[in-house]
Amino acid sequence: MNRLFWIVVFLLGCKERTIKPSIGRVFNPKDDFVTNIKSGLEDTFTINNRTFKLYSKDSNWYIKVDYWDSNKWINNIDSIYLFHDFSTANDMNFDSYKDLNSYYNRGFCSYLYNPQKRFFEPEAIGFSNSYEILDSTNLFFYNGPVSPYDSWNYDLYSIKNYKRSFLYNLKTSYEKNSNGKYEHGLYKYVNNNIDSMVLVKSFYDSNDHMSFDYNKFWKALLNTH
Repeated sequence: MNRLFWIVVFLLGCKERTIKPSIGRVFNPKDDFVTNIKSGLEDTFTINNRTFKLYSKDSNWYIKVDYWDSNKWINNIDSIYLFHDFSTANDMNFDSYKDLNSYYNRGFCSYLYNPQKRFFEPEAIGFSNSYEILDSTNLFFYNGPVSPYDSWNYDLYSIKNYKRSFLYNLKTSYEKNSNGKYEHGLYKYVNNNIDSMVLVKSFYDSNDHMSFDYNKFWKALLNTH
């Protein structure tokens, strides 16, 4: 009986201990993100009961993302260029889990959180600052205009299985024709290839790229396909 007791005690003692994540010097809230990263500090956050950390190896301009599992840090994303800031405030694909966004001048890259794998998908999806949500259930998005000097061609795309699929592109002429109309060209992407498009139709109206109703146009197009 005593022998069995000590065997049980020994086996319980050999059970792997759960160790809290090891964290270096944390962010100084008085400084901005870039200053903290360049100072060699670390930012941590928790999603779905898993701890992640953002840090820069050798304090350079490339960010790494690790997650804590089995009492050690495991790399999730090896290299993200540091532009301005990072955030986990938004749920880009409406699955109730926050995603990791890296912001730059005219938009941001989003690393979608995968709840089955419990980490961020390493392939980023780029969003313009002018992105609009067309359908939050089926995950259709489009880029709208920001200013009169912005690009005059805009994409309709969807997100499925954590990847973006380009569907259509709408181009608008820079100037009116002799009848005072702008030409709009609707193109369809071939096999999600951004370098391969075919013209679907051309049409004319009095709206330039700033006044054109993209939301109405894309919804009507989806309803007919």
